[in-house]
Amino acid sequence: MVEKSWGELLRELSPELDNQNRGDLELLGRSSALSSREKLLIAMVLDAAANKPAGARSYGEKAVEAGATKEQILEALTVLRMFAGRPALATGCEALRQFEK
Repeated sequence: MVEKSWGELLRELSPELDNQNRGDLELLGRSSALSSREKLLIAMVLDAAANKPAGARSYGEKAVEAGATKEQILEALTVLRMFAGRPALATGCEALRQFEK
């Protein structure tokens, strides 16, 4: 039996909290004072700093879809390393998987 994702579980058990979470995701997807690309790069490094490799990879992919370049991902990872260290950098490098060839 396949375990439910945390999003499916949240949707089932708390529609109100699920709606708040969906609103957060919508905020990341639209430009305002910060572009969607910038917000997604911030989310990528925050997930990396929190040791969440799947999130770092996912937000990195979404940032690229929003127009981020490999160089911008690398620069965000450089800032991440300055403040969160090598372990966070290693996790953040998951965002580079999409550039493997």
